[in-house]
Amino acid sequence: MVFEKIQNDVTQAMKARDQLTVDTLRMMIAALKNERIALGHDLSSDEVVSVILREVKKRTDAQEAFQKGNRPELAEKEGKEKVILGRYLPVQMSDEEVESIVREAIADLGSEEVHNVGQIMKIVMPKVHGTATGQRVSDMVKKVSA
Repeated sequence: MVFEKIQNDVTQAMKARDQLTVDTLRMMIAALKNERIALGHDLSSDEVVSVILREVKKRTDAQEAFQKGNRPELAEKEGKEKVILGRYLPVQMSDEEVESIVREAIADLGSEEVHNVGQIMKIVMPKVHGTATGQRVSDMVKKVSA
């Protein structure tokens, strides 16, 4: 399971004296434990992926904020943390695969109007869970619907 792999990787990073990886993975472990407590049961692999995606999104948002705030050193740190966390996510879908799923969802709805983005997203997101970000799917929906 991913949780055990993360714990093993913390040990390896400690031995390698890679403090950024140690700190990042410890934050991830804390987030996973908090989620387990909040839900009241052991996390399924889908729930683990959701937590990791949420942590990656936090890093993405922080990186953008630091870039806008002219803090490139902090933006770079957030980017490195994103890469570390990304190792534990499933392989990302190609744009062609995402486009295919979006086109299928649009055909199911029978509408290609952009105002149906929310309805299309509701159909697509469960199919791409963990393998494509919501932003990528949203961009593809808008591109295909245009």
